Amino acid sequence: MPEERGPAVVANNPPAAEYPGGHDNLRIFTLPGTIRGLTSAAVDAWTSQRLSTLTVDLAIIGVNGMTPTHGLTTTNPEEAATKRAMLLSARRRIVPVISGRIGRNSFCSFAAVNEVDLVITDAAANTEIVSELAAAGPDVVIAE
Repeated sequence: MPEERGPAVVANNPPAAEYPGGHDNLRIFTLPGTIRGLTSAAVDAWTSQRLSTLTVDLAIIGVNGMTPTHGLTTTNPEEAATKRAMLLSARRRIVPVISGRIGRNSFCSFAAVNEVDLVITDAAANTEIVSELAAAGPDVVIAE
């Protein structure tokens, strides 16, 4: 039986999959699907289907907007479906979000705030909205 290698990294963005490539102890997997030109991410039914077969320890999910009422939002329905599938496949969910996207809605909602474990933002984020996000469930960290 071959010796088990280190942690697996699953990416729906082929350019991002290259970043950890210099670490021999990692197994790097890219997801299938149509690559969306704007984001270079695989975002179609194939992508979501593959994600539904995985259980990952940690998902780091970007957003175009985040509010206490509308939750996590993005601009494209296929991207929203893929992000939803990522969220559902993960045991722990982290959302790094720049302050300018806190309190802003985008076209497609894909998750409620209470489905996230940790939100990381910067010190310029609206403190009232940050408090509302934290009250909804996730830990919120203000990075300096």
